[in-house]
This record gives sequence, C-alpha cells and structure tokens, in this order.
Amino acid sequence: MNKKNLFYIILIFCLSFGFCCAEEDYFRIYEELQPADFSYIFGIDPYQNEDYIRYKLSPYPLLRTGVDFRFKDIVIPNGYYLLTPRRQNDRDYVLFKQNGKVVFIIPVYKKELVEPGFYKKHVPQVKKNLWNKTGDMLSNLVGRISKDSKRTPPPKAYIEVNEVQNTFWELILYYGTQKYYLLFLKD
Repeated sequence: MNKKNLFYIILIFCLSFGFCCAEEDYFRIYEELQPADFSYIFGIDPYQNEDYIRYKLSPYPLLRTGVDFRFKDIVIPNGYYLLTPRRQNDRDYVLFKQNGKVVFIIPVYKKELVEPGFYKKHVPQVKKNLWNKTGDMLSNLVGRISKDSKRTPPPKAYIEVNEVQNTFWELILYYGTQKYYLLFLKD
C-alpha cells in the first residue's frame, strides 16, 4: 500500500466521521414541528384515571420551570407542570398538566430508548426511615391479601433541560424505557 492510497483512506474516514457527527439543524427541526391539531374536552386526559388506578403513586414527573418556554405561538409560563407522554394520531406528544387539566400539548421531535442503568446512575434512591418502611410493609401486605389492591410502582422518570445554540431550550423527558425530546424557542 503506497502513501497516496493511505492518504485517501484517511481522508475518506475523516470526512465520513465528520458527516456522522454533524450537529443537528435545530432551526429546521423547529420550523418543521407542527403544533397539535387536537385538544381534550374540558382539558381532561381520557387515560389519566387508568394510570392513577394502576400505580401506587402519581406516575407523572413534576417539572418546575423558572423561565417561560415558547413553542410557536404557545407560551408556557413558569410554574409547576405534570409531564405526560402520549401517542395521538401516530405522533408523540407531551401533555403539560396543571391541577389535573391539560393546559399545553407539545409535539416530540425525537424519541429514543433510555440506556440501561441510566436511572440507577442519575436518580437517587429514597432513604426511608422506620415509619416509611413500616407503611410500605403494610401496603405490600394488603396488596398480597387482596389482588384488587395490588399496585405497581410508577415508572422511573427524569427530566433534563439544556440550552442549545443560545437560541433553543431542549427538554428531554426520560419516562420508563423511552426518552422524549422537546424543543422550545428562548425569549
């Protein structure tokens, strides 16, 4: 193998690696995202009761925003929101809920699987005192006696907010086995 062929191989490798690692075009992604073309009657999520019956605690992660998030003509003011991922019309959305009502519906631009071991690494374990351990033991005992009261623990959740290109906020919702990416314009 001569030097010229080696140079071409290295050049092709570098160019292909550069294309693979190119940064996403967030401006294009933001322009292509369309707001939800549906709404819920009286702001009530029809599957919410089903989720609350299955789980021992609320299955939705709570987000406290300190800034306003802007998606197209939707402005999400700072406050507390329960984030609920939902699939509607073959598209993924995240519902922002306050007081049990859906107030905002934001589309997801990318969905991925959560890496194995992510929650063990990033979500701290709850330290329980004797009172909490006793309550859990009684709850589990009742769950074993009556099959109707047996409930599963809620899915693991984690929320991450990143600033992207000094123009966007990228909110990543880790929920169960899925990762949901949302994009908001900075003010």
